[in-house]
Amino acid sequence: MSGIVPSLDYPYQVIQVKGTSGNAKNKVEYVCESDPGAKKSDSVWRIRKFIYDSNGFNTQIIFADNSKQFNKRQDQHATYTYTISA
Repeated sequence: MSGIVPSLDYPYQVIQVKGTSGNAKNKVEYVCESDPGAKKSDSVWRIRKFIYDSNGFNTQIIFADNSKQFNKRQDQHATYTYTISA
C-alpha cells in the first residue's frame, strides 16, 4: 500500500553518523542507539563504529569504549576509544 510506512518494531531510536568519505570505500560510520526521545547529550546511547575496506566491505564493528551498555553520549561519538578486544 503506497503512503504507509511499516512499523519496524525496533525498541530504539537509531542515528547513523556517516564519516567523511562520500562512498563506501574506506568509510567509517557510527551507529548510535537509544530509547525513543533521548537527547543527543544524554548518557543513554549505545554506539558502534563500522569500518569498511577499500572494496566497500564492512571489516570491523567496534563498540565505544568496548561497552555494549547504553551509557554514552551521541554528541560525543567520535571522542570515545574504539579498539578491537582480543
